[in-house]
Amino acid sequence: MNTEDLYLKLQRLVDSGVFYWRKEEGRGLVLHKISSKKDTKGFEVYTDLGTIALLELAKSHVPYEKIVSMMQNAFGMTRENAEAMLYERLSKLLGFTTEFLSPYPQAHPYSYSAPHLAAVEITSYCNLACKYCYANSGPHTNLYMSFDEVLHVFDELETLRIPILWVTGGEPLLHPEIDKILKDAQDRGFYVIVATNGTPLYKNQKLLSIVKEYVDEIQIALDGATRDTHEFYRGYGTYDKVIWAIKNLARDKNHHRTMIVVGTTIGKRNLHELPDIIKLVDSLGADSWVYGALIPIGRGKFIKSEGLSLNELVEAYHLILQGSKQAKNVTVLKSLAGVTPLNPPPTKPTARCGAVNFQIQIHTNGDVYPCVFLRDQKFKLGNIFQNSLKDILASPLAEYFRIGIDDPEKDKFNLVAPECRQCVLYKKGYCNTFCKAIPRELYCTKDIPGSPLNQLYTSKLEGEEWKQ
Repeated sequence: MNTEDLYLKLQRLVDSGVFYWRKEEGRGLVLHKISSKKDTKGFEVYTDLGTIALLELAKSHVPYEKIVSMMQNAFGMTRENAEAMLYERLSKLLGFTTEFLSPYPQAHPYSYSAPHLAAVEITSYCNLACKYCYANSGPHTNLYMSFDEVLHVFDELETLRIPILWVTGGEPLLHPEIDKILKDAQDRGFYVIVATNGTPLYKNQKLLSIVKEYVDEIQIALDGATRDTHEFYRGYGTYDKVIWAIKNLARDKNHHRTMIVVGTTIGKRNLHELPDIIKLVDSLGADSWVYGALIPIGRGKFIKSEGLSLNELVEAYHLILQGSKQAKNVTVLKSLAGVTPLNPPPTKPTARCGAVNFQIQIHTNGDVYPCVFLRDQKFKLGNIFQNSLKDILASPLAEYFRIGIDDPEKDKFNLVAPECRQCVLYKKGYCNTFCKAIPRELYCTKDIPGSPLNQLYTSKLEGEEWKQ
């Protein structure tokens, strides 16, 4: 395929809504909504402004010959060199390979004008009452966003070019207008993720069809390799329904757009089942398996004993590595905050806290929070039904999460736990463990022999850097 044909192909893909991009100062953000490679679907990358300009030109249907002429005039190059440069850029963009990550390969290292993801809680109602639910959702919490309210939220997200829409609850698939909501989200070009407990999909062909047509990625919770373990967390009668839902979505996955992601919350009860959970998820035909340690917020505060100890956190990491080696088809994320080795160690992590920088959470009543786990009133940034999202993200508290939570000198809200503020690792910018706004009862890994933070602490303890 010659360069002009590649450009015409890019035009068609841009017209069909495959790419979602946002221009920033000195760089850009691109998200690929539909990829032939499941592991790059929904994958966002940082790129240079030249690639953003090329996408804009394709969107405007600027003729190929005019683009070549523009490049010749702008860079003083021959037609041959202009076409060679254009061919290379088009090939990477259309192929969407990992090479395209250059020149910004780090995970969210820069401040951006808006988050990349908005978790929108369209209802607080849930048919289950899972033991660790961070949102305290259940059958007796029955708030719903109206369809008009949802459209208002979508308008605000569109204005700021926030590409990823994470539809949550409660149980979002039980919203009475879920079909209209998901269709509108897809029509707007969002990368649509739905987080579900999976049970509403059980033998519900209408709901399955809605998901397959409008959802880019569905995240289904599975918390055990056995019925007893899963239902310990999720409730009686849920296991078979979840297995059915995953299996039936995966059965014809080559004929629908939806990526099937299975998620596990790791506690003491299911820790040693992790390799078997990975094996089960692989056998069911899911595309990806993700996980996270149980966090003691919401109803999770009442089962703190289920939380992992530091040693169990390390054990979880090794069990995940063990299970992933046996996985044939499912993609397994092989990192766990505070445990996964830094590359190359010892070094300062480049990633900022994801709250506000990467994501925000919008409650059913319109309240906006930095992330899904920080839901106390002291973290409230504003209300999207009362103020514009642009103004909310310009508030002092939002700015604090963009900068101050990673910079002790700017910790004017004092939300970071006192023990963290006194820690030399935090003061020097080396902390890469869990949320700094959650008490350090469980997850600071500085004291685990051999952990990244422990290596950093011991190797630099005697160095001059700590004394400055």
